[in-house]
Amino acid sequence: MGLEAEQDLLMPPMVINSTADTGPNPTPPPTAGRQFYVSSQGRSHGDGSVNNPWDLRTALSHPARVSPGDTIWLRGGIYGTGDPSDEVNKITSSLRGTEASPIVVRGYPGERAIVYFHIAMRGSWTTLRDLEFSFPGANRYVRGGGIALNGTGTKAINLLV
Repeated sequence: MGLEAEQDLLMPPMVINSTADTGPNPTPPPTAGRQFYVSSQGRSHGDGSVNNPWDLRTALSHPARVSPGDTIWLRGGIYGTGDPSDEVNKITSSLRGTEASPIVVRGYPGERAIVYFHIAMRGSWTTLRDLEFSFPGANRYVRGGGIALNGTGTKAINLLV
């Protein structure tokens, strides 16, 4: 058995359901600050509300409405295409919380947010939580999605990478 065949036994191909969890949507836990929303169908001209969510790029660019202590919820769905050669799939986050009041970016409870973007966290005091970073390509040894934690006080909690 060759090395590649052995690796296939150890690392079975990942199958990703491209639809959001259609189960009941629990109410998110209370947060210290305001709550904003992102959808895979969101738009840059949205207002971050549950009915008019932002796209991921807009949410991570530190919209004027976002302040330290706020939470940005990613609704279930797939964000980005994961093509590592496509600059569109790279996002730099400039979110800036404070040590006492970080900004939290997290997956919405009961839904599966899958991020195919490569995200560079360059702001400060931001927590990424309950998200999945993946790559949709057939060649699982070439990765397009992922995170780079470059900002002061940036945390990653309960991520699947």
